[in-house]
Amino acid sequence: MSDDTADPFRPGGVPLADHTSIQAARDKWRLNGEDMWWIIPKGQEEDLNFRAAILGLLLENQEKWFDEMEEQGEIPENIVELFGANWRHDVYTSMLRAWRTTPLVNICSIQPFTGPLGKVAYLHLRGASTVDGIPEIQLDIKLKEIQAEPRKSKVRFTSPTVLDRMVANTTLMDMAFEELLIEVTREVLGTMLNAAPVDEIEPDADVLDALRSASTDIFRSSQRAPANNIIGGQEILTKLGIKTPISKGGVEALGFALEGKWNVYFDPLFPKGKLMAWHQGPSLLDTGIIYSPYRFEFTRMDESCTIYAGRTRQKIAMVQPDYVRVIEISGGEEKVQ
Repeated sequence: MSDDTADPFRPGGVPLADHTSIQAARDKWRLNGEDMWWIIPKGQEEDLNFRAAILGLLLENQEKWFDEMEEQGEIPENIVELFGANWRHDVYTSMLRAWRTTPLVNICSIQPFTGPLGKVAYLHLRGASTVDGIPEIQLDIKLKEIQAEPRKSKVRFTSPTVLDRMVANTTLMDMAFEELLIEVTREVLGTMLNAAPVDEIEPDADVLDALRSASTDIFRSSQRAPANNIIGGQEILTKLGIKTPISKGGVEALGFALEGKWNVYFDPLFPKGKLMAWHQGPSLLDTGIIYSPYRFEFTRMDESCTIYAGRTRQKIAMVQPDYVRVIEISGGEEKVQ
């Protein structure tokens, strides 16, 4: 996130600064109240402000890039043939659809860029002590400088006619953004997984007891709160008595909290024999990991209109590994991410 704009915030959280810029973007892109009915899934209305803030900033970033490319004459000439005259609208709509249901907004802190360079913020507890019999807690808001990095993807397809191509490409754009967020979600989770301390347990150990212990360890090390989220594959979630659904391909929020404490996420590709627990607070500052999206860029379109490539610019920052713990069953085999 750049310094010239306020942070999007989670319900109940506190923005870093005045959110005039965010509200202006929401007004411009009609991301308020009744205009949001199709974006916010039923039962997730509490996410309205947070998702709308993210989308407002991302749409602003996207529009600025398209404007710059058109001014420089760098928009691919065959883009109208690919997507039709309303190609910008199709891109914006695909972005909105992808962000509509992604669980990423509740897995980590999301602090969008407003330029290629920026800073992210997080809450750090330096310690607690007692002075003259009065408890004192030392809290800092830390800033970390970040730079947007490219993340490439490519799509190949063939359509026999221009009309079919427009329909196919619009559908393909929807799928591309959806798959992109699935991959980003796994990339965020993988970053957490690689940075987190590991608690190894025997195959016959009680996974629930290990989870309770790991959650307490997160509380002790972060001095913030116990874990409130867990994720795993089918095998380890079954050990916790959790029935997993038929996979839709991505990371899924199962919609309930185990023992009323841990929101459960399921990923069919999560490493076998591993369960990850982490704390993500109600404020974007109360986090161990931050995802900062910037914009989507077309990087190549060939003359035959059968190949186009794109990339996102983003940054994932693991700022506090002590917010995460991994429980690993001895002898578990990892799947390639």
